[in-house]
Amino acid sequence: MFVLVKKIKSLIQGTMIDKYLRLFICYLSKFYYRNVNPKKHSQFEKSLIILYGGMGDSILLFPMIKKLTQKYDVDVLIEDKFIEITEILPKNVNCIKYKKKEIFNELSNYRVKNKRFILLQQSPIFEFLIFNFILGRPPVIGFIYNQRILEMEGLSEKFSIQTSCNKIKKYELFFDLISKKIKYLNSKVKSYSKQNTTPKNTNKNYFVLAPSKTLTWKGVGLLEHSVYLDTMNYIYKKTKLIPVLVGSKEDLPMIKNLIINKTKDLKFKNLVGKTNLKDLIQIIKNANFVISNDNGIHHLSNYLNKKTLTFFTFSSYRTLKWNKKNSFFIFNKKYKCMPCIGNESGPFDNYPFICPWKIRCKNSITIDNVIKKIEKIKLI
Repeated sequence: MFVLVKKIKSLIQGTMIDKYLRLFICYLSKFYYRNVNPKKHSQFEKSLIILYGGMGDSILLFPMIKKLTQKYDVDVLIEDKFIEITEILPKNVNCIKYKKKEIFNELSNYRVKNKRFILLQQSPIFEFLIFNFILGRPPVIGFIYNQRILEMEGLSEKFSIQTSCNKIKKYELFFDLISKKIKYLNSKVKSYSKQNTTPKNTNKNYFVLAPSKTLTWKGVGLLEHSVYLDTMNYIYKKTKLIPVLVGSKEDLPMIKNLIINKTKDLKFKNLVGKTNLKDLIQIIKNANFVISNDNGIHHLSNYLNKKTLTFFTFSSYRTLKWNKKNSFFIFNKKYKCMPCIGNESGPFDNYPFICPWKIRCKNSITIDNVIKKIEKIKLI
């Protein structure tokens, strides 16, 4: 069934049918969730978080998960291809991996084995409505109908709280609300093995460059190749730091086109498609800094508290930036349509679409913008 749902979504994605269907689902959700029978008990044994989406979507929730596990039992369902990334979470997080095409079966099994749990929902998208139904319609707290409004259904108490558009900030409020509104049977501070996400200064004499974006975005979020090459050349000539290119196997064609025009004197290392997530974590930890598009690597680097410079073009930096002293970004609003993703409060938060202007924002950031920013933040 999940395969069928996914196929239908891929056929209509980015069309007007997709847009109106998403809006319809939002209205349908209000009737569905508000008819969830309130539970007689007011205390829960645990919370369930379903990490659904890309690597970056998952990592954005990691700070909240870490806080939750200091007090409560938390089960986290995560797609099998991202399971290695959970090594940067505390060891007492119960991570359950799933294959995307088998997620309905995994949820059914979870329902059989667990009774007194509450679902923490990160998004109002249609899939979460199905997930809730398969789980037996448990109480739910989170972003049920709107990306920026926290609500709770399935318990006698009702509330609706407006949050920040920034995902890190809104998940911080999410945690505060859970702590105040939800009662757990085991709500004492637990001992746990804390993962060290602060990298040591190992001086490996290289920096990481992540110039890719998931292929489902069809080029949206990329810059002109010359900007990446000129950035590599500028930093290498100034510092002799070796650029290390990272990405997945599906990024290889793009990277080959990128490096074909490199200068002969530029030394670099191409690790695109050659690392797993465990390797990537160590590469980032040991790097001097990271330069990245708005992608999963940008979120991973920021979570690890590595000095990170992110290029924002199509997506909203207000929504997707990290609030850390080591987090920096470039956004040059060259066109009125920028940003086209991340500003919505409905079900259009972060999904691929067809750009009517042939992704013109790819030329919104130039090497001059990059050099100016590098000098301003003293990156090198």
